[in-house]
Amino acid sequence: MNEPPLGQATPLSGRPRPSRAGHAPPLPVQSQIVFLPHPQIRNVETNQCLDNMARKENEKVGIFNCHGMGGNQVFSYTANKEIRTDDLCLDVSKLSGPVMMLKCHHLKGNQLWDYDPVKLTLVHVNSNQCLDKATEEDSQVPSVKDCNGSRSQQWLLRNVTLPEIF
Repeated sequence: MNEPPLGQATPLSGRPRPSRAGHAPPLPVQSQIVFLPHPQIRNVETNQCLDNMARKENEKVGIFNCHGMGGNQVFSYTANKEIRTDDLCLDVSKLSGPVMMLKCHHLKGNQLWDYDPVKLTLVHVNSNQCLDKATEEDSQVPSVKDCNGSRSQQWLLRNVTLPEIF
């Protein structure tokens, strides 16, 4: 069949016939990209997120501008009250000490955190200190400090299911 000249419609007789079932061939469906939000833990004052900075076990956790792409910033607060990224948990072994990433051991202790959804604080249970933004001395490493109610100690848990409190 010859193509009609530009500007003229194809006669009905030249169009493809419907399939045997009596339906026209399906129209192409456009792909839709759906971005699912990743769990993240964001500091209220700095608007930065916990970030593992591609660091490994026995290294300090980091904090960096939130990018929403997941990856190094996927952190969750678990039903066991751990703050974890993959198989690493945030661990603090001394007062005002560094916040380290260690293999999750499920024994609570240094890896046990309480989240207060009203105050927005993450309290390290053993030290009774709050997770705080990074210090000026180490601008990419959050710390634990005595809880003082400041915005630097407030954290938003995005797309994280909180354990039920009994």
